[in-house]
Amino acid sequence: MESVLLVVCAQGAEFESSPLTIEKSFPEPPMQQAAWSPPNTKLSADLTSATTILFQQGLVDPRGCEYRDISVGTGSCWNGDGRVLHCHGWVIPSADKESQKFVICWNGLVYPAVTVGEKALSADE
Repeated sequence: MESVLLVVCAQGAEFESSPLTIEKSFPEPPMQQAAWSPPNTKLSADLTSATTILFQQGLVDPRGCEYRDISVGTGSCWNGDGRVLHCHGWVIPSADKESQKFVICWNGLVYPAVTVGEKALSADE
């Protein structure tokens, strides 16, 4: 539901062009190679089984990353630039404070961050 609200709000905002980012590789999240076990839940076994398989097949794992206010450049299949979108996501830690920051968004993709802001509240806080 949050994603839908963000898109609706962004449509009325002034267009902010996405910056050009050229990177040879994206960093790996800290827990990407760690085993994932489903928590005790009332969710169906089919859902937890599918989630386990997705992580085994490389779905980006946000564990170990801070959840923050962020903005990312997006694309558009019609004109190439979809604008800068302000949202929440997980920041992949980097050893070098000056290097490009990368974030994991709710769509499961890794993006170069345009901005990284304050910590955002998550469902378990």
